[in-house]
Amino acid sequence: MIAMAPQGPVDIPPAVSEFASGRPVKAVWKNGLGGLTFRVGSGDTPHFLKWTPRGSGIGPCAEATRLRWAADCTAVPNVVGTGADDTGSWMVTDGLPGRRMAVDDHWKRDPATAVHAIGTGLRALHTRLPVADCPFDWSAEQRLKAVRARAADGRTLPADWSPTTVTSARSSMLSASSPTSRRRTGSSFATETPALPTP
Repeated sequence: MIAMAPQGPVDIPPAVSEFASGRPVKAVWKNGLGGLTFRVGSGDTPHFLKWTPRGSGIGPCAEATRLRWAADCTAVPNVVGTGADDTGSWMVTDGLPGRRMAVDDHWKRDPATAVHAIGTGLRALHTRLPVADCPFDWSAEQRLKAVRARAADGRTLPADWSPTTVTSARSSMLSASSPTSRRRTGSSFATETPALPTP
């Protein structure tokens, strides 16, 4: 999944406008599945609203649960709230001090410092979190179980996927079915077909 700062105009979802209530809104991040992150407000105390379209397979509400779990052990954004409607789901957090992200132009000019800081942060995160007590499971077995549960509920219909997800899945399947891909992976779809998204 490719993610980057938006390169052009972005449609602001109604949930974002409603939360902003007239405050400045700026799209600061966009991923390949249609997910968007917005900075809401200005000055030293902005909020960030992460919004994902229905069917994208990304769950901001699940991320909020993980952030709340980690908050007792390490510095993470404070979760202000979560929500969902017919168009998507979202999470609102307080901003953290510092520059907004590792791909800020400032850090692009000084990648060695940025890479070192990211590595140091990841090491600190893994050191501080109580891994043995982690209640979250992202194993292949758990993901397959989740996909089967969604299929049993009828929540894996392509009509419910975002257009970006469908395009990404088609591209992956075409790539995986090419002779070059088959030689590289040893099977047609074993390693390159994306998991079914969560509506």
